[in-house]
Amino acid sequence: MMKHWRLWVLATWVVPVFSQTIPVGAPFFENRVRDLQLLGRVNLQSSFCVRPTNYNQALGLVNLYSATSLALEGDTVKKYRFQFVDTVLVKNTDESEEKKYKYRLVQALPFVGVMQYNGHHPYGWQDGLRIPNKGAQIYMSGGFEAYNAWLDLRFQPEILYAQNLPFENPPYRVEKIDMPDRFGLEPYKRFHWGQSHAYIHIGSIDVGFGSENLQWGPCVKNAIILSNNAPGFTHGSIKTNKPIKTRWGSLEFAYVAGNLKHSGLFPYSTTPDAGQPWPYIKAKDIVYNGKNKSYDKLFNGYMASFQPKWLPGFFFGASRVLLNDTIYGLAAYRRIISKSPLWKDEYGTGSKIVDDNQLVSLFARWVMPESKAEFYVEMGRDDFFWDLEDLITQPEWMSAYTIGFQKIQKFDNNLDHYYKISGEITRITAPALARSRRDPYQWAGFYTYPSADHTHEGQVLGAGIGPGSNMQWLQLDKVEGFRTRSLSFERVQYKIDMFYWYMTEWRLGNPYKSDDSKLWVDWGIAYIEQRKLGHSIVRFKVQALKTYNYNWWYKLGGQDQGFRFPGLNVWSVNSEIALVHQF
Repeated sequence: MMKHWRLWVLATWVVPVFSQTIPVGAPFFENRVRDLQLLGRVNLQSSFCVRPTNYNQALGLVNLYSATSLALEGDTVKKYRFQFVDTVLVKNTDESEEKKYKYRLVQALPFVGVMQYNGHHPYGWQDGLRIPNKGAQIYMSGGFEAYNAWLDLRFQPEILYAQNLPFENPPYRVEKIDMPDRFGLEPYKRFHWGQSHAYIHIGSIDVGFGSENLQWGPCVKNAIILSNNAPGFTHGSIKTNKPIKTRWGSLEFAYVAGNLKHSGLFPYSTTPDAGQPWPYIKAKDIVYNGKNKSYDKLFNGYMASFQPKWLPGFFFGASRVLLNDTIYGLAAYRRIISKSPLWKDEYGTGSKIVDDNQLVSLFARWVMPESKAEFYVEMGRDDFFWDLEDLITQPEWMSAYTIGFQKIQKFDNNLDHYYKISGEITRITAPALARSRRDPYQWAGFYTYPSADHTHEGQVLGAGIGPGSNMQWLQLDKVEGFRTRSLSFERVQYKIDMFYWYMTEWRLGNPYKSDDSKLWVDWGIAYIEQRKLGHSIVRFKVQALKTYNYNWWYKLGGQDQGFRFPGLNVWSVNSEIALVHQF
């Protein structure tokens, strides 16, 4: 038997099992395959709530990165570089027809390059390795993927350079969280392992590790618990690569454990520099403090999504995450199974106190291919419940939610010509009762638990707008094959929790130097266009952004004014260009 091992290995490489994934936030591809599901052109089994999505196993697509499986007209396919075997597999579909699959064992992944420019202050999120940045930042990614019936290896590192120009510091910063508004005083450079992973396939389940971004739940712009707002963190996981069919419906799940890193900037000054005269009282600059491992955190979470067989297109599920600032051994990663969702003091090995924080969410997505539409919602809660009574009487304590929809309308007989309207409303601001229960917690809202904030390398793992903020988003798309033209409207209210909790200090003894009716709000309209040029997909975006009461600064010049006196209101222009080149 042993002398035939080479034949056995070769056989496993030519079994028609595909294991490719779409990285979270991948330009063009991720949005398009979700559109295909609304159009009824891929199967309805995948919830798009466990991402990255395996586009072959979960959706039935083949060779996605050549775009041929998207049935888009006018495309020509160029053979991948790095491929060393082409195998034609033949499957009999009936007595008169054969279907051929071209199976490549190694494929080059698309090269992705993004250049972003923010004119007045940092703006943008759900962008992985990129940071809050004024000025230009350049992101690049590429690599290859090798796969067979039992193994999937993906190598896709990322590189980032950001100008990180100075801008007006805020008077206060949110406490108890590693979320700097500026990443130091120098240009920011970073290499990251990016969207890389190694998985072993065991039927419908993948077991392995990676550094890729993960996203849970159905949201497009602001996922509550886990998204691609921060860089991917190194993790081990057990997850489904396609829905598992049961007698009651289809199940998807994921378990993830890993370590979260601090930014190297935390802790930093969160309060005004007393040496600055009003109205220039502002927090001190954020400087690099070094990578202190004592600020690293443990991440331990699971989620599940279920589609009842009697409700096709309807998915519902839940996710739960434990965070801890003490990484004390393998037992810590098992705690999510044994740890009660009710609050209690517990102790780990030795004298180390196990001070966990918990985030949970419930979500649902309803896809209606007949109407070419979907509705979805995710509701989350930060912190444990004191007891069952607390959960029943005050479920909204430290809560957040996103609710959204997408609707497609065909405008001619071409399969790839349609209009799409999308929208989301996100609320991270704490409800009023949270202010009455602030003590003895002493933290400023969702994501900001003092000993285990929900961040990685200085960015929130969930909704990128951050603690205490709210957002409304509406986008209109006209899609014509590879060409898409869009108008996008966004409105963001920033850090409402912090604003009201610090209001008495903000007044500095003079009520005319602070107006609690004037909030810091960004409102923007953007034009986005995407088209195919040769074997590249090019996307550009230009945004006009109006900012009201930037950083809560009011009348510059220091003179007292009456109610509704002018704030620091500015117009700025932001832009972005992205290139996806298919080999």
